[in-house]
Amino acid sequence: MNGNSNVPKDLNYEPNFRLTRSRKPLVLLGIGILLMVVFLYAFIDLGKSASIIASVNLTIYSFGFVSVILGIFAYTLAWHFFLTDAGVNIGLIKEFEVVWVSIFLNLLIPTGSVGGEVVRAYIVQNESKVHGCDRPIGDIAASIVAHRILVMVPFLLGSVVGFIYLITAYSVSSLILNLACLATALSAGAFLIACYLLLFPEKVGKLIHSLIRLIYRLPVRSLKKKIEKSQETINRNIEAFSHGLKVAKRKLKIFILSLFFAVLFWVFDVLVAFFVFQALAFPIPLGVLVFVYTIGVMLQMIPIGIPGMVGAVEITMITLYTITGIPLEVATAATILIRVVMFWFEIIVGGLVTYVSLRKIAI
Repeated sequence: MNGNSNVPKDLNYEPNFRLTRSRKPLVLLGIGILLMVVFLYAFIDLGKSASIIASVNLTIYSFGFVSVILGIFAYTLAWHFFLTDAGVNIGLIKEFEVVWVSIFLNLLIPTGSVGGEVVRAYIVQNESKVHGCDRPIGDIAASIVAHRILVMVPFLLGSVVGFIYLITAYSVSSLILNLACLATALSAGAFLIACYLLLFPEKVGKLIHSLIRLIYRLPVRSLKKKIEKSQETINRNIEAFSHGLKVAKRKLKIFILSLFFAVLFWVFDVLVAFFVFQALAFPIPLGVLVFVYTIGVMLQMIPIGIPGMVGAVEITMITLYTITGIPLEVATAATILIRVVMFWFEIIVGGLVTYVSLRKIAI
């Protein structure tokens, strides 16, 4: 793979990124909704669940929407310190806007949260040029990786606590126990891999170069030409990415501040379910809230194409709440109300923010 002679002098080469107008996500969303409707119709007393939803305390329930917004703002602050340290100063409001865009894309087009983060890096790089602080995409990507690692810390600890609580407080089936073990193991595995990249940033370049060489061997002529044309830019961004991780690793103060807001984000997220059950006058143990929240988030990140894993998440949450002794209709009502806040509200607000944001830049 020797394409240095074809490399353009402009090191700010930008990919021709654009959002597709594919209807596939909408079709898959429809399938997920259909799956959920069939399940509800077959196993739930819909009239009783509807009456429970109608009795919800709207004042307390509204705190769930506030909690989501505050959580996303805390999530943004956890990233803000890494961005600022990398020399990217686009303003906290713009960062908040970009985070909403990434959330929307992660929900609409599930790719294990990769797609939304790629777009997040791309938009920030464009914004950094507008604000006169143009930085390589590698620096921005490093800030995102460090940010995601810290966000995983409270999530992982919470999943372990919730898992321990579940197996000690309830007699659960082997299926549920295996599901809990799998979720905890996947969380721990992803966290350890992310930590490895952060602790040994010099390995990142080797890993990325190996992946690029693998892609280069694919029998796609146009892809090879693009790699050759942008080889110098790729090398520069990989170097910036590795350097950004090395710098981030040494910034203890930034880590502490970011970790504080990452924990705050996790707390606000869990509080959504807390407010929902309080609004239904049916408080449940914190361990149950944490465990079901963890499983729901894990399912939502599975990249099989269904936006927000609609259908699968609802069925799983209802089942998990039920095995802890919550009446089936209450579990159903609570799950629907939680998903209104943590999926439909997020995708509507994220969609509006994305529409406004993408009108401002050329994609």
